[in-house]
Amino acid sequence: MKNFSIFLLLVLILCACNPEDSQTNSVPVISINGSNETTVSLQGQYSEQGATANDIEDGDITSNIVISGSVNTQYADLYRIYYDVIDSDGNKAAQVTRNVKVKNDADYLDGYYNVSFQMTASSGNGQPGTRIDKLESSKTENNKVYIPQTNMIPSSKYLMVSNPNLQLIYTNNNINYNGTGVINSNTNFTLVYPWTWGTMNDVYVKQ
Repeated sequence: MKNFSIFLLLVLILCACNPEDSQTNSVPVISINGSNETTVSLQGQYSEQGATANDIEDGDITSNIVISGSVNTQYADLYRIYYDVIDSDGNKAAQVTRNVKVKNDADYLDGYYNVSFQMTASSGNGQPGTRIDKLESSKTENNKVYIPQTNMIPSSKYLMVSNPNLQLIYTNNNINYNGTGVINSNTNFTLVYPWTWGTMNDVYVKQ
């Protein structure tokens, strides 16, 4: 009886030390495909690259990955895609996240500008002046940048950007006007556009 008890004890010890049992309940690992930081142009296309998942016991469990979150390429913002997976033992992997930035390609023009302006006309030049404008890129239309209303142009106006060329579009007294411009450096630019008695010349220098 004593020998049987010793034998049983040895069997229990051997089972407890079984190397296969020591690997149970491992947590799966998710590896993201591509970069976890991605930038997409506004109104462009986002292609989901997915991720892979592996588990010591189950092997490749990529097909079990659950992807959540969405990207709206029609609105400039920061979006997040989440990847989760659970193995056959119910162990959940650490969640992996991909940050997707949808951006207006002309957002480098955003900010405050010191503006010097003067009207030129055949009858003589107008008095030069200065003002401060804050430019803000559109959240819904790529390469479109809004310029604030001023005393001279009380209605909305905006730029369409095709670096280095600019097209100014605005309305005055219910009449649509178009102007042109050129980016002289990374952010500084000039605008030339028709006005009631002549032509306006604006020089924008970023603060």
